[in-house]
Amino acid sequence: MEQRLGLNLTFETSQLDGELAEKNRALVASIGWTWRDVDNNFAPRKGQIALFDLAVSEKAVFSDQRFIRAYGKYQRWIPVGARDGIILRAELGQVFSEGSDGIPEDYLFRTGGSTTVRGYPYQSLGIQHETGVTGGRVMSVASAEYVHWIDASWGSAVFMDVGDAADTWRDFSGKQAYGVGARYMTPAGPIALDLAYAAKNKKFAIDFSIAIAF
Repeated sequence: MEQRLGLNLTFETSQLDGELAEKNRALVASIGWTWRDVDNNFAPRKGQIALFDLAVSEKAVFSDQRFIRAYGKYQRWIPVGARDGIILRAELGQVFSEGSDGIPEDYLFRTGGSTTVRGYPYQSLGIQHETGVTGGRVMSVASAEYVHWIDASWGSAVFMDVGDAADTWRDFSGKQAYGVGARYMTPAGPIALDLAYAAKNKKFAIDFSIAIAF
């Protein structure tokens, strides 16, 4: 079990193309836990990891908005046969506040990319504007992957991801992605090269990552 305590002061200026700049500030106290129960910290084949983070900001104490941010992640590795395995992953987050105005982007949610919803550009899933994407107050991601190891070094995978970020759960709409990939085992963990199809965008994309357990 790993525990984290933090106190962070953020000053932010953000601007979408063609719109006025916004300035936000927040003094945020945070606490987090990570629980690991895996057979190998770098390349798990069996076990589970859970993470939970909680952050709080008070409007009366050097912040532009009062909010509570909760985020959790869970990942499980299930061995199949002598070499194969199933990897399940889930993420869930919500910011409790009167609105998103005054909250720095670091404390809002966006998703998409190689370790979240593959096939979509990095952090492209959020509140869509004509000239960009901003973070929302809710987020959820789920993933299922089957990995077949040909030998000790090389493997292949098939996967499905679904997730989104939005301002409210009413606006939430899970974006799906499917794909196949290659795996190469290194001392630092498996390297993943995936070809993913983003169902919403109707486009293929290549994603690359080192699949180190968080």
